[in-house]
Amino acid sequence: MRSYFQCHIGGSRLFVLWLLALVLAAGASAAVRLVLPEPQADPVFDGRFLLGILGYMLGGICLLAAQCLVYYRFVQATLRGSSLYGEAIEAEYDPKRYLRLCAKNILLSVVTCGIWLPWMVVSLIRYFASPVIHRLFLCEEPIYRGRGSVLFAYGVLFGVVPVVIIPFAAACFVLTGGMAVSGVLLLIVAVGLLACLKALTLRYFVNFEVGRKRLCTTIRSWRAGGFVFGQFLLLVLTCGIYAPMALLRIWRYYADRTVLGEERVEIRFGFSSNGLRDYGRLLLQWLLVAVTAGLYFPWGYARTMELLIGHTYVEEVEPDDAELMPADYR
Repeated sequence: MRSYFQCHIGGSRLFVLWLLALVLAAGASAAVRLVLPEPQADPVFDGRFLLGILGYMLGGICLLAAQCLVYYRFVQATLRGSSLYGEAIEAEYDPKRYLRLCAKNILLSVVTCGIWLPWMVVSLIRYFASPVIHRLFLCEEPIYRGRGSVLFAYGVLFGVVPVVIIPFAAACFVLTGGMAVSGVLLLIVAVGLLACLKALTLRYFVNFEVGRKRLCTTIRSWRAGGFVFGQFLLLVLTCGIYAPMALLRIWRYYADRTVLGEERVEIRFGFSSNGLRDYGRLLLQWLLVAVTAGLYFPWGYARTMELLIGHTYVEEVEPDDAELMPADYR
């Protein structure tokens, strides 16, 4: 029997915080531009150069702080507005602990020039997701088994390595096919790398130990990469018009492959979509966000999450039909 999630989020409650985050981000960007020195062919390592570095660091701190502020309020509102089996997901979060967590991770991320960001992501997943899973399945305190080192490796593999590969590929494309063909091929390569990175990281985010059971996905990384690549490619070819459908299909792809169990699958997640009708609803919300220069975003986010979460369900699997849990991965 399928049990659907329910979700209702008040966009107006998020607006003030969203506006504050926009002001903070815009103010940080403006401040950085004011203190940065003019570009020079031969930079001089003087006080103004150091001031520019400090400006970049301050801007990064403000942007990360704005993002953390938005994450806390938006995730909290989403969870408080969601329910399953007729019971609200009332996950409690300690704001002081969250403040300390963000301050430490932001400082480490800035000092390490962004290298610490994967570990920051892992710590935020643990903070937000563990109480939710504990509340949903009334289990022991769940343990997130993801590691920042793995996400860092993904970032190096699909972010740093292409910096070396793409210039070489560009030279080959130009020699063999000309500028126009090389541009198209480079775009395909870039989209493919982004799709693989997205597929791997999304798979890795769902990796919890729930007592003696595991909450994970049955996804095979490279198949998922190929699927996400196709969605991203359609998004680029349609100049973004396909974006709502891409979101619906990727959400369904991952939801349908999320399972919970010990040795065999006991609970399976899923997603039921109305296709073009849901696409039209999401497209309208996203157009309103674009037309209002982002001011409508809290309401657009609320309507989008209500649709995605409201069409997601959990289904208990009969023991006779249960398949083995996927291989463990860390």
